[in-house]
Parts: sequence; structure tokens; C-alpha cells
Amino acid sequence: MNRKTNNTCLIPPLLVDFDSEIYVDEPVYDPDIHLALTEPDFVVLLDGFQRVPKAPQLAKPKSINGESQIAYTGPFQLLSDEGYRVLQTILKREMAYRISDARHPAKIRFGGYRSKWLQDFNRCPRILDHLSRITGDVQLIPTTLQSSYSHTNIGYTGEDKVDLFHRDSVPYVVILLASDMTQTIGGELQLIERNPEEAFRLIEQYQGKLPKEFIKTIDYLGPNSCVFMQG
Repeated sequence: MNRKTNNTCLIPPLLVDFDSEIYVDEPVYDPDIHLALTEPDFVVLLDGFQRVPKAPQLAKPKSINGESQIAYTGPFQLLSDEGYRVLQTILKREMAYRISDARHPAKIRFGGYRSKWLQDFNRCPRILDHLSRITGDVQLIPTTLQSSYSHTNIGYTGEDKVDLFHRDSVPYVVILLASDMTQTIGGELQLIERNPEEAFRLIEQYQGKLPKEFIKTIDYLGPNSCVFMQG
């Protein structure tokens, strides 16, 4: 998700991939059916990584480049049970298009060119307003990187780590747990509570194996819960 710092929310145009066909047999996205928006119990601010119940409402972002005061949130829910069921159905179909690279044993990308439901979910004004309120000071818009709509990382038993620490290519991300990991060893979402330069210095210093005192592990609420953070 990108950011906009005034009250006019502009939606980037949809792009067409002429090599991709839109699914015709999926349900129409309906926020009244597919959403169940909740609030996180806490947010963590960039200033000292303070954990507070809610980000204070500010008239403008704290920095001149539009970055918010928020670092990340506690877990919460966006999708209803039915919305989660539809998402899983689409992702199972998207497995036919999974790709891999040096960082990922498998991942799903470009679904935003094949699924109208994913397009509407990623561009939903109700979700954008909800997340914007959570930041306390930034009006969000959908990312222009349509190839990243509902980007999904996939891990396999016995494989090496899915991905080491990284920064995202968009300013803000929602990371949704799309599978039941209660019986899984590993695979946790971990953060380094440092500014990016210091975080990457630590990653290099410890060759990716940082001591526990530098790591914050996100405790999800279970499948279909998510966290929201700066990318």
C-alpha cells in the first residue's frame, strides 16, 4: 500500500495483462459479506517502539516524506469467515502459477491480473479507511504494484528458511496468516525493532542469526488474522 498525505484518496488505475485471463467463476467481492473489520489491541510506534493502545491522531505525518508514526500493530482481523474461505479458494487455484526464486521456495504473484475478487479486495475503500485510521496520520491508497496484490509466500516442510529479513518494496503492508500453523515448527513472523540502517547492520554482523534480544516475534490470533506495518 502506498501513502497519501491529504484528504483526497486517489485510486491507481487497474492494469491489464493480456497473457492472463480473469476468472469467471469466482464470487463477486462484497465488503458486507467478505469483511469483518476489527481493531488491534495495540500498536507499536516508531518513536522508541512504544507499545500503546492506539496511535494518537495527528494532523500530518511525523516526517516530511509522509512516513507514519506507526511501526506495526498487534494482530487483528480483516476478513470474515466467508471472505477467508473465498481467499483460500483463490489461492489454491493460484498454486498452478506459483514461482520460486533464491529467497522463496515458492510464492504466488500476479494474482491481481487473474482475479477480480483479489483486485477489489486490495483496492477496497472500506479497508483503506480502516487501516488509515489505525495509522493515526496517513491516508493510504492501493499500491501501484498490481503484481503484488495478495502476494503469498509458501513454505514446505524440510526446506530452508522461506525468507531472511528484508524490507518491502511498498511503504505499508498487511500480512495475513492464510494457513493453520498451530502444529508447525518455525515459520514465525519476526521483526527487528530498529531503524532500517541499524537493522541491516545487525543482520550483516550476525549473518542473519540475530540474538533473541533483537527479535520480536508476532503472535497471530490464528488463521485469518493479520498484522499491519510499515514495509
